[in-house]
Amino acid sequence: MKTVMIKKKSIKMLAAALIVVTSINFAFSQKGPNYEKKKEMIETQKVAFITKYLDLSTTEAQNFWPVYNQYVSAKETLIAKHKGNIINKKVDEMTDAEAETLVNQQIVQAQEMLDIRKTYLLKYKEVLPIKKLAKLNEAEREFKKSLLKQIKENNNPKNK
Repeated sequence: MKTVMIKKKSIKMLAAALIVVTSINFAFSQKGPNYEKKKEMIETQKVAFITKYLDLSTTEAQNFWPVYNQYVSAKETLIAKHKGNIINKKVDEMTDAEAETLVNQQIVQAQEMLDIRKTYLLKYKEVLPIKKLAKLNEAEREFKKSLLKQIKENNNPKNK
């Protein structure tokens, strides 16, 4: 019983992560005039934030960031691979068969994302102490929160 609940919770967390990643990807797919500049600025902020949050030494950072960048690239490739499979209809407008296909695709994508995560956790263990690795998810979450807060503040008419 406990294992089933843990698996359900893991799938829910993974699905939530996929939604966030897909949303960020979607936001970036809306390429405006300063798209590349903004993307580069966000990536620079992310590197600085995570490096500070994990308190990476120079050597740790030099070893960690190439592996992390490969991880991000693998996730982006997976998302791009599944992008064409997404049914562009509201769920209420889908047939039962389309809804079934959508749910199955989401499960496959979540499992593939989990497989990528497992692969890179092993690689991270080679370049980071385990306690710093344990804080990586937290660092990514905190960065996303700070980025969303920054976006919200920048879009608030009172701040303009």
